[in-house]
Amino acid sequence: HSQDWTALSAHMPGLKVIFPATPYDAKGLMTTALRGNDPVICFESQKIYGMTELFHPGGVPAEPYEIPLGLPEVKRPGKDLTILTFGATLYCAVQTADVLQERFGISAEIIDGRSLVPFDYEPVIESLSAALEVPVSVDTMKPRVMTAAVAAGASLINDVNALQAPGAMDAAAASGAAVCLMHMQGQPRTMQQRPVYADVVEDVRTFLAERVRDAMAAGIARDRLVVDPGFGFGKTLAHNLRLLESLDRLVELGVPVLAGISRKSMIGTLLGDRPAHDRLHGSVAAAVIAAMKGARILRVHDVAATVDALKVVTAVMETAQESDG
Repeated sequence: HSQDWTALSAHMPGLKVIFPATPYDAKGLMTTALRGNDPVICFESQKIYGMTELFHPGGVPAEPYEIPLGLPEVKRPGKDLTILTFGATLYCAVQTADVLQERFGISAEIIDGRSLVPFDYEPVIESLSAALEVPVSVDTMKPRVMTAAVAAGASLINDVNALQAPGAMDAAAASGAAVCLMHMQGQPRTMQQRPVYADVVEDVRTFLAERVRDAMAAGIARDRLVVDPGFGFGKTLAHNLRLLESLDRLVELGVPVLAGISRKSMIGTLLGDRPAHDRLHGSVAAAVIAAMKGARILRVHDVAATVDALKVVTAVMETAQESDG
């Protein structure tokens, strides 16, 4: 399937990947690819064979033209939500947008990615920032991406490398955005091979305390900082459970703690190797524990179920505070 092959090829160093969904985009992107020197894979979908050009008035020009690789295009403007598509899903999105408008009065903006590698996220971030009433977070360790994403509307930089890359600290400080500093032992490709700690709770706490101090010294105010213990990032199941049980030790650092446990492999292992889509109850239980241990931000997949659980947690904790008072 195209989603499998595109995912594989998108991770090959030096390879560019395009996936046009319209006749106009196919010709323009192919012309650009053929005139360049870099290797390019072009994916196509049989679902669009025979489709006419629906998005560019006048159809496909006879003369050659180029479309820059990596530049998404807004296929339909909207103001309430954003739909990002790749390949033939564009046409399903158009049908969905029609239903949303006709039945619910919801105006959906449709952005077609057209390229997977490279890919310019700025138009997507701009669309999300305009449509949403909540902060938009960018997950990156690259200084250039941080700067561009915040300029496009992101208000939180989530860095799994805790601003350790050259230039990352300066870029984050200059951006004015909030920053989440995460702990990770090793690198993403190898971090789970053999993680070792003297004391996982104290090691993670010490690391995050140092990163908070460094960030503040670089000009990032304390009220812009969040810390994340990095569940599953260079940690065994035993390490993850220790961190969850002792999450209140990180709260002592004096900045909000973010916990991202939802549907992670630790939940699947505890439930007998459950697949990711079948980890709802375990994920909600972990979220409840994290909240009761002091986590201020929870990154979750099953929003409604988690919100219901947290309403109960909040009521119990508020009752306990009133009793103590």
